Amino acid sequence: MHVVGPPGSGKTTLAGEISDIGDVPAHDLDWIVYDATGERPRAELLASIGEIRNHDGWVTEGAYAEDWVAALLEDADAIVWLDVPWRVCAFRMVRRHVRAELARNNRHPGWRKLFRFLRYTRRSAADHRARTRAMMAPYAAKAVRCRAASDVARFVE
Repeated sequence: MHVVGPPGSGKTTLAGEISDIGDVPAHDLDWIVYDATGERPRAELLASIGEIRNHDGWVTEGAYAEDWVAALLEDADAIVWLDVPWRVCAFRMVRRHVRAELARNNRHPGWRKLFRFLRYTRRSAADHRARTRAMMAPYAAKAVRCRAASDVARFVE
């Protein structure tokens, strides 16, 4: 299964739930795309994607609408597009940031980084939605678009 959506849409939470229900590993694509020094080389990224695809069951999640995601979409039994309003995503991003700052385990420390990221995601929301829609079009038969928590709950049931 693959879960796609913008930052703060609930991808990691849903992937974790599906992972627990199906007893399959969940993979956050951020950890595959980036390391401590920045973006990984494409060959390394594709090798990691290949390793995931070789397993009998898996859940991947990420905001990516790049060409390399097509292999995951092709193999996925289901694709969930979390297309929630930006204000919901923004609230969740701020809440996650505050919690991580208080726990002193923030992967992206600093309030300036948070505000830059919020501004970036707001400006790019329409473009991300359009790219995701185009990426998902060939897989419409196995795709579910969730716009609210109730849609996600129905899918999980």
